[in-house]
Amino acid sequence: MVGVEAAFILAAGRGERLRPLTDFHPKPLIKIKTKPILEYVLDNLRPLGLKRVVLNAWHFADQIEAFADEARSKFPFEILVSTESELLGTGGGLKKALPLVGKAPFLMMNGDCIWKGDLQLWMKKIPSNIEASWVLIEPQAEQTLIGFDGGELCQIGELWKSREPSHRGCFSGIQLISRIFDESLPAKGCIIRDYWIPRLQKSAKLGVEMDLLSAWEDLGTPERLRVFEGS
Repeated sequence: MVGVEAAFILAAGRGERLRPLTDFHPKPLIKIKTKPILEYVLDNLRPLGLKRVVLNAWHFADQIEAFADEARSKFPFEILVSTESELLGTGGGLKKALPLVGKAPFLMMNGDCIWKGDLQLWMKKIPSNIEASWVLIEPQAEQTLIGFDGGELCQIGELWKSREPSHRGCFSGIQLISRIFDESLPAKGCIIRDYWIPRLQKSAKLGVEMDLLSAWEDLGTPERLRVFEGS
């Protein structure tokens, strides 16, 4: 897959599981060791040759905007902010941000996970006949299992299944979207998975990559933060 110029990073959520820390800051700006989680995410995008990165913002949006202002001089891509007047969810947030993100293909990822992996290698081998490719991790407790077979997604938990999978994992929060039908994205109140399930029911193909990430940390709870900071 060539021609990927942009990434959309989800940074708008309230971060309920991390309260009281998120009573004062948005979750992606909580500091781990010496810098905010979001800066680790942006560091991973440096080698990809992107032209722009779009952050969505709602909870303490002014802090996300201030972070973007300061970060622009540190990174080789433009950093834009799509500010939401109400929380739109991942699907609604993407719909609002699309004019800034631009046409597909583009990357989409969570702003509260720290990971290591060669996205360039993965992006180069994504076939052109799929609508998106998801990066998976090993199964995690309390996360929806994603089934796949032959590099193609074939099951999303109990919500959708086209055939019996040969392997299962969980969604890392990282995906490359090759094609998007923005008229099918609701304006708010939707997780991005709710966009993909109707597409899959219409025989859209989604690819998966299981062994890309050498490390992945969801820093969504105080316990996980403490474990990671002590590592």
